[in-house]
Amino acid sequence: MSRTPMPEHGISHEAVLRILREARSHDMDLTKARINVLVPYPTDDVFDMGADALRMFSRENAYFAKLMPSVGKVQQELLDYALFLQNAPEQAGAAITSGGTESVFSACLAAREHFFAKNGSIGTPQILAPRTIHPAFHKAAHILRMKVVCSDFDSDFRAVPSSIAQSITKNTAMIAGSAPQYPHGVFDPIAELSELAAKHDIWFHVDACVGGYLSPFAERLGRPIPVHDFRLPGVWSMSADLHKHGYAPKGISTILYRDAELLKYQSFESSVWPFRTYRSGGFRGSYPAAPIAGAWAILTHLGVDGFMRQAAELMRARDRLMAGVTAIDGMQIFGNPQSSIFAFGSDVFDIFAVADRLETRCWISFKLQEPRGLQMQCDPFADEIVDAFLADLRASVGEVVNQKG
Repeated sequence: MSRTPMPEHGISHEAVLRILREARSHDMDLTKARINVLVPYPTDDVFDMGADALRMFSRENAYFAKLMPSVGKVQQELLDYALFLQNAPEQAGAAITSGGTESVFSACLAAREHFFAKNGSIGTPQILAPRTIHPAFHKAAHILRMKVVCSDFDSDFRAVPSSIAQSITKNTAMIAGSAPQYPHGVFDPIAELSELAAKHDIWFHVDACVGGYLSPFAERLGRPIPVHDFRLPGVWSMSADLHKHGYAPKGISTILYRDAELLKYQSFESSVWPFRTYRSGGFRGSYPAAPIAGAWAILTHLGVDGFMRQAAELMRARDRLMAGVTAIDGMQIFGNPQSSIFAFGSDVFDIFAVADRLETRCWISFKLQEPRGLQMQCDPFADEIVDAFLADLRASVGEVVNQKG
C-alpha cells in the first residue's frame, strides 16, 4: 500500500478546508442521523455552545491549569458538577479523563496501588465482576498485571452477588458493577454489591460511563433508577462519561472517588529527571483544555432543568421504541432496561437477518451475541424518527418471516 507523501509546499487555508469538506461529504451526517448511536447529539443550539467553547480554549494545555486561572476555573467547576450529580460526600475528589476507558483504567490503577499499600505484594490483584462488565476492565487488568475474575449473570442479565462473594480471596483488590451495563442496558444490583464490598472492606467501583449524566435527571423525573452512587457507603469510585449523555464533545470523562485522598493512588511523581520533579495526577501528562471547556459550557448552559428536559425526551423516545418493538409478534426485550440502552431479539425468526435488512434501509444496527439480538442506545429522537424506524423494523421482520416461510 502506497503512502500519501506530505506536501512539499503547503496549500492555502481555504484549500485545506475544501479537502476536508469533500472528505466529510461521504460520511453519515451525525447531526441528522436517523438513529444516532455514534455521537449522542443534543439540539443544534447546545452543540454550537460546546463548539464555541472548544474553539475558545483550543490552544490551552490543562496540565498547566494552575498557570491559567480560566482553565482551572472551568475544570474545577466541571468536577464540582460531577460530584454534585453523584451525591458525593464533602471529602470526595474527582479528575478529568479522555474517556471511559481511561476512567476505568484510573480506578483499577488506584485500587491496585491501594491494595499493595494495604497488603503488600502478596499475589496478583484481582477484580471481581460479572461477565457483562465493560472490556475496559480486562484491558486495564492486562496492562496493570491484574486479573479479572468473571462470574455469570442471572436471567435478567444482572450480576449475582452470591457468585461474586464466592470468588473473594486475599488477592481481591476490587469489585465492579455497572449502572447500567452496555450489552443489555440493565443495572447490576449495586446496593447489594456495595454491601458485599463493605462487609469485606474491598474497593467497589461503579461503572456509570453510559448513565452517569442521564440517571440523576431520570431519577428526578420519577423513573425507577436504582440507587447506585455515593449514597451507598460501599461505593469507593465511579466512572461517568461526559461525552455520552452529558453531550460534551469527544473525548472527556470523569473518575470520581469517595475520598479525595484516593486520588493519590492514580497519581505519579518522579524526581530523577534533570529538568525538574515531574508530577501527573493521572495517566496523561499534557491534556487539552478544549473538551473541558466544551463540557463545562454545555452543563452550565443547560443546567439541571435543561438536562431534565433532555432526559424526559430521551426516555419518552425510548419508551415508544420499546413499545413498538414488543408489539411485533415474536419480538422481546431482554431483561429490564432502565436507562438509554435496551436490547431485543426473537426466538421465532433470525434477528441478524432483520438487522441486515435494516441496514439496507440506512439504519445502524449493533448486533448482540449473547443472546442473539440487536442493541440500541437512545437519544431524544423526534417522533418522526421513532415512527420511521419502527415502520422499517416491521417491514424488515416481515421480509425475513415471509422468506423463511
